[in-house]
Amino acid sequence: MAEGFHRRHTYSESFATLAYSLGPLYLARMLDAIPVINTWICYGLGILLSVAALYRGIPRVMKPDPSNALGLYVMASFFVIVVTGLGHFLAVWVLEQKLFAHGLHFARAIGS
Repeated sequence: MAEGFHRRHTYSESFATLAYSLGPLYLARMLDAIPVINTWICYGLGILLSVAALYRGIPRVMKPDPSNALGLYVMASFFVIVVTGLGHFLAVWVLEQKLFAHGLHFARAIGS
């Protein structure tokens, strides 16, 4: 996604920018340890801070052309929101035993 028409960004630049921007999301996920806070509030806070860090990280690390910077930011932030949101949704579903619940019961029946 970081490839433009005039300049190609290296893998290390793309990875450093993504790792830099996902740090706040992982830190906000530690708030999930508090049972009173809803897991989606922790995710929302983390992704908001991650997108803000991505906004600052793209120009500093990747140094895209000014004409491509906004498009790169919008597409990267959309991609990060969708992928992490889907991962969080599936993790919550598995932990609430709404997904793979039949497989666990089947595995217990076979094991006994």
